[in-house]
Amino acid sequence: AVTVANTSAPDRQRKIVKRVFFYFDVNSSELTAQTSSKLDDLVSTIRFDNKWNIEIIGYADNSGDADYNKMLSERRANSISSYLRDSGIVIDKVSQEGRGAIIEGNTTEDKKKSRRVEVILRGVLDSNM
Repeated sequence: AVTVANTSAPDRQRKIVKRVFFYFDVNSSELTAQTSSKLDDLVSTIRFDNKWNIEIIGYADNSGDADYNKMLSERRANSISSYLRDSGIVIDKVSQEGRGAIIEGNTTEDKKKSRRVEVILRGVLDSNM
C-alpha cells in the first residue's frame, strides 16, 4: 500500500509512505522463495529511487513467551535487513527493530498474519513530476 499526503511546504512536495509485508513460518526467521522474490521487487523499488528512508519492524504471533517472541521478531527483521544489505542497499538509511508478539486474534489465520516483518519506505515526491 502506498499513502501519499500533501504537505504545506512551499516547494510543493508530497510525503509518501509505502508499506510491504513479509510473512514467516512458525518459529522461523528463514526467508522463503516467495519472500525472496518479493524482496527482489522491493530492492528494485529502492534502487529506482534511492531517497527512501527504510524502517524494518519484525513481529511474532502470541505463542510462546515474551522473551522468545522478542528475539524471534528481531531475527526476522534482521533477515530482511541482511537481504537488503546483501543486495546493495545502503544500510545507513535503514532502521530495524523487533517488537515481539502482537495480538491480532487467536485463530490460525490471525497467528499467520502476525508472523511478519513490515517494511516501511518513507520519502518525498516532487509534485512537479
